[in-house]
Amino acid sequence: MMFDIGAPTRIIFELATCIQTYIISVVIILFVTFMVCYKELQAVPAQILRPKAPKLGKRILLERITFIWKRLSFNQKVTMRNIFRYKKRFFMSVIGIAGCTALIVVGFGIKYSVSPLASKQYGNMWIYDGVVNYKDDLTATTKKQAQDDFKGQSQVKSTMGIYNKTITIDQQMVTVEIPSETKDFDQYIHMSDYQTGKTLNLKDDGVYINAKLAEILDLKVGNQLTLSLDNKDYKVKIAGIYKLYFRHYIYMSPKYYENLTKDEVHYNSQYFKLNKKASEKKLTNYCDHHENITSIQYVSGISEGFYSQMESLDSVVFILIVCAGALAFIVLYNLTNINIQERKSEIATIKVLGFYPKEVYDYVFRENIILAFIGSIVGLGLGKIIHAYLIRTVEVDMAMFIRTVNIRCYMIAIILTMAFTFLINLYMRRVLKKIDMVESLKSIE
Repeated sequence: MMFDIGAPTRIIFELATCIQTYIISVVIILFVTFMVCYKELQAVPAQILRPKAPKLGKRILLERITFIWKRLSFNQKVTMRNIFRYKKRFFMSVIGIAGCTALIVVGFGIKYSVSPLASKQYGNMWIYDGVVNYKDDLTATTKKQAQDDFKGQSQVKSTMGIYNKTITIDQQMVTVEIPSETKDFDQYIHMSDYQTGKTLNLKDDGVYINAKLAEILDLKVGNQLTLSLDNKDYKVKIAGIYKLYFRHYIYMSPKYYENLTKDEVHYNSQYFKLNKKASEKKLTNYCDHHENITSIQYVSGISEGFYSQMESLDSVVFILIVCAGALAFIVLYNLTNINIQERKSEIATIKVLGFYPKEVYDYVFRENIILAFIGSIVGLGLGKIIHAYLIRTVEVDMAMFIRTVNIRCYMIAIILTMAFTFLINLYMRRVLKKIDMVESLKSIE
């Protein structure tokens, strides 16, 4: 986003990293396998040869809440008892589905934390259409004449003079900007408080810095900051901290600058707004042929470049959704298959008793739906924690992403998780169909 590393690029997979990943994966798998096998091998051989008896049912907490329990149907009561009877399966399902939901929240959370930044910064915060820069060695009269000529162009609707200078503060590149007027400043730069969101007006009581710079330098409103301007150090007061997503900018009023430095402000740039039918090409051509103008930049060009770079995020989101779907399928398929195999006799019995196919499906798969819903709720919280960690980790000093999860991410995560669950239930119906009703006549001695 901010650095040109040249082309073509070469991606290197480090052997050490691959070996570490392989060893960690194998160790975890072997550990789980060992624990399961160890438990089974502790059993008496004669006991293992016999069919596994179903787990004893117990009164659950919901039964004690009589005003809810008595309103449940027979099938619903059976479902509730089965969910809490197999506690290991309950926790495995919830944890697996929570992981699935968390991956979806993280995927869409990253997209909505980065993609809207261009429209927010280059549309809601920076309201001007572009900036034009002038030569530094011009006399005051020549510079004013060049600025008036630019303002008089038919494509230009309005302009505002700006003094900008790039300085270094604690190894951070910071642009100091001073507008020619504080009254119309909000028409070009809209500053909002990073905590409350209230509009900040440029006043003469100090400087205004962006939230990311304040976070790096550990500054708060009312603290002092040392600025180096024209080889002199000045202590300035932090009058406000505003929200900005890219780069570091410090704004101050011309009156505050003059009181601070005892010098006049020499404006070397102009913000400008274009007319509705303005031609950027004509204006650029004018600037290219003007001897006193060094460059012109359009906000639209910056934002378009950002949008093109953010298209790669869609592939990241797609990969995470595929992984989430695979996780949900593996967890629910295995647990449902185990559940059915352990309860073959029970399911065969209810078939003999005359349960319709839909009732048999609901008898088994209702548990999956409830567990998926509980797991998705847990996954929302887990996804929020992982998203917060990732966003703060991938942030660089020059940028601040949106650190909150958009409400749409939660809704999409629940919908996709439940959709995966319904698809798996649909796939597992064929397993139930194959259960022979004669199984109900077999019993454990």
